[in-house]
Amino acid sequence: MMRTLPHILTQQRIGAILVCIFLCYTHGVSQNWKRIDSLRYRIAMAKNDSLRIQFLTALATEIYVVHPDSALAINQQAIEIARTSGLRWGMAEASRSWGYILQRAGRLQEAVDHYVQALQIFSALHDTVAMGNTYNGLGMAYFHAGYDSIGIANLHRAIFLSEKKLAQHAPSIYTNVATYYARRNRPDSSVYYGLRSVQSARELGLERALPFSYLALAEGYSLQKKHHEALRFIQQADSINKHLNNALISMRKAQVQSVWHRTHGDFDKAISWAEQYIAIATRVHQVYFVRDAYMIMYATLRSAQQYQRALLYLDTLQILREKIIQKEEASRLSKFEAGIEDLHRRSEDRTLQSSATIQRFEIIVIVVISILVMLWIIRLVTTLRSTETALVQAEAYRNQQQEQQKDLIIKLNEFERM
Repeated sequence: MMRTLPHILTQQRIGAILVCIFLCYTHGVSQNWKRIDSLRYRIAMAKNDSLRIQFLTALATEIYVVHPDSALAINQQAIEIARTSGLRWGMAEASRSWGYILQRAGRLQEAVDHYVQALQIFSALHDTVAMGNTYNGLGMAYFHAGYDSIGIANLHRAIFLSEKKLAQHAPSIYTNVATYYARRNRPDSSVYYGLRSVQSARELGLERALPFSYLALAEGYSLQKKHHEALRFIQQADSINKHLNNALISMRKAQVQSVWHRTHGDFDKAISWAEQYIAIATRVHQVYFVRDAYMIMYATLRSAQQYQRALLYLDTLQILREKIIQKEEASRLSKFEAGIEDLHRRSEDRTLQSSATIQRFEIIVIVVISILVMLWIIRLVTTLRSTETALVQAEAYRNQQQEQQKDLIIKLNEFERM
């Protein structure tokens, strides 16, 4: 990719851009570490397991930007606490958080599985707010996987649930829907949901969500070629991010700025911002944003009629797609192998259970037979005793009759003598 850059930019400009990106990124990461430290303190001071799980999942999401492997390990801690405490809500929240992390890592099938697990539990608990948040993540996972119709259907489910009770994640849902329609070149729908995102973020007082809402709205206005409105919201987002220093906001800003300059006809700046978008997305481990960045660069180069360079980015896009497919296939294979192992384990368990059941049945049969034999013996003994008693009584009765006969004979003899 970089071999063709000197034809457009000088080496000095390239160096200056890279230095600026590095400084912005490192400053953003330092702010990110402050939030991470704050969450660690809250975890240590948490009074119960529910709060501990909530802060752990938030920490896992936050730390993914700087250390993806640690994010999964932290989320595993939340799952263990939920499992030990028997907190169904905690299990669902940890599963939802895990789905988000896996989605960012490009492991979409696993992400969908975790989102679905979380939805099942939240649905059983009738937690509509958490269901809306989970549908939001599930919709974006399907969207990144290329299942647009399923993705937008889930996002609209999230909107329906969030509108029942204005939830903290409502701005994120509207932002995602606005971005979806922007990618489908439907600027009117994009602006509509961008405005709703801004309105809900303001009503909820969510300063961290406002820059994303402003940038989603700016992208829609850029596609409508309302450049002044778009630039105004880009500047508002940038103003808030000066003290937030959020790397994800910087990445989104680079994306929207590239679109804005492209629709404005300033292709050199559009290319420059697209390069920044690629660089930041790569640094913060956002796999599908990297792919989106290359798509924006490809569209920008085509608009600038730089077809040779556009083909290079198209080739890179194909490589990225293949890598993503390989990840998905590896994930499916791993899941299939795990399923086979689980099937074997269940089969062995069932065999052991069957053996144990047979053994228990044999023991029960032996006990029953023993009881029956004992009852038969008792009955036999009782019968023998009854018979013996009857014989004794009969013998006594016969002796009594004989004595009576003897007395009668004696009396008869005495009578004859008289």
